[in-house]
Amino acid sequence: MTKPTVRVANVVLAAALVLAACAQAPEESGEPVARRVENAELGVAIAGLPAAFEVVASEGPAIELALAEGEGRLEITAGEPGSSVNLVAAVEQHKARIEGLPGGDYKGGQELVVPSLPGAAYYSRGRYQGAAGAAVEETAVFLLHPEKDRELRVLYTYPAGDDSADRLQNQLFAVVGELEGLPGVGEEPPPDSGAAPP
Repeated sequence: MTKPTVRVANVVLAAALVLAACAQAPEESGEPVARRVENAELGVAIAGLPAAFEVVASEGPAIELALAEGEGRLEITAGEPGSSVNLVAAVEQHKARIEGLPGGDYKGGQELVVPSLPGAAYYSRGRYQGAAGAAVEETAVFLLHPEKDRELRVLYTYPAGDDSADRLQNQLFAVVGELEGLPGVGEEPPPDSGAAPP
C-alpha cells in the first residue's frame, strides 16, 4: 500500500515567502501598529492583522476575514482537540475535493515553514467553477495547532486570475506568518515534584 504523496517543489522559496511577509516590523516601516485578533475557542491569535484584511468574525469556532478592498475571504478553523493529525492526508483530501468540483483544476501543494507554530505545514491550491459560473481559486494551509493535538486550517477563497503569487505572498502568507498560540497554549505543564503537600 502506497502512502499518499504531496507534490513538493521550491520548498525554500515557499518558506522564504512566509518569512518575508512577516519580517518587516511596523516600527521599521513607519506603518501603524497592526491589530491583534484573538480567538479563545480556537486557542490562536493573529499577532498583527495585515492591513489588506478586515475582521468579519473573531469569536466561536472560526476567525473569518475579508479583503478590505476587492474580493476574497479567509477562514481559520481547527479540528477537535485530541483528533489525529495527518497534514499530508489533509492535502490529498483537499486535492480530491477540488478535482470533484465543476471545472476542478488542482494546482499542487508545497511544504512551508511557519516559525511561530510547531511542526511542518503545507499549502494546497486549486481552481473550480463557482456557483455563478465564475472561476474561483481556493488555497488551503494545513498546520499543526500550537497544542499539537489537532489540525489548524487556513482557507482562502478568491476570484481566480493571474495574481495568485501576489495573493499568496502578500495576503495569505502574511496572515499565516502572524498566527500564534494564545499565552499558555502549547506550553508544557510544570513537572510534578512528587513532594507531598505540606
